[in-house]
Amino acid sequence: MLSVSVNSIIVTEMPDGTLLRQRILWVDDEGYDCFIIDIDDEKALPVYRQFSSIQQGLDEKEQFIELVDPYFKVIHEEDIPEKHKTGVIKIGNIYKKLFLLKKSPIYLTKKLDGG
Repeated sequence: MLSVSVNSIIVTEMPDGTLLRQRILWVDDEGYDCFIIDIDDEKALPVYRQFSSIQQGLDEKEQFIELVDPYFKVIHEEDIPEKHKTGVIKIGNIYKKLFLLKKSPIYLTKKLDGG
């Protein structure tokens, strides 16, 4: 069985036969929660998912891991500009903050109230 991690592309066949391809952008330190994004929609935003739901979809053959990444590019780490490395760290911190916000009572109250 293939392992699932950050940058894995998870594919789900939709009822109309189209394929939804989503990349795992971030997984929390405990491996319970993650953010994913549709890689075929230029306007897509990250979406929160429980990591276990992805694993369950794979176990039940409702989803599969795409082995060929259409955006894969080999880059030597020393060729990556420092500002890009810093940007990746900042983005990771943003996902972490979004995750923590999602778990806050204020967010839950607003969502329950329809706000």
